[in-house]
Order: sequence, then C-alpha cells, then structure tokens
Amino acid sequence: MKQAVIITENQYPCEDAGAIRQHATAKILEMLGYHVMVVGYGKSTDMRILNYDGIDYISCRPKSKNKSVRFIELLLAVV
Repeated sequence: MKQAVIITENQYPCEDAGAIRQHATAKILEMLGYHVMVVGYGKSTDMRILNYDGIDYISCRPKSKNKSVRFIELLLAVV
C-alpha cells in the first residue's frame, strides 16, 4: 500500500480552516489508495496515533495545563 504523510502546523483535526482543507486532501489521497498519516499541532494526543474519519493523526503539541507554558509554545509557533 502506498503511504502519504501530511505535516502541518494547523490544529488538525478540524479546528481551523487549514486543518479542514488538509483533511479533505487526506481523504482524496485515501480514495486514491494511500494510507495517510497527518502530523499536526492540534490538541495533545500524548504522542499516540489516533484516528479521525478514517485518517490516522498525531499531534506534536505537548500536554500542559500551565497557561504560561502554553503561551510560550504559542509564541514559538508564531515565530
């Protein structure tokens, strides 16, 4: 089986417009016979692979309840 990886800084799955477009691209690739994996920056998945609507995904966002840490991560993502 062919494989495709989509790497994005969007909040996959489906938390912003870019993530929605990338999900549509992933579904098209799936229809073409690819196994698709999305690596994004959505809610933390604790580095586990999850599945959304038939598409595997993982988030690179660390899990943190500390608001100052999340603010610094946001600043670093913008830079």
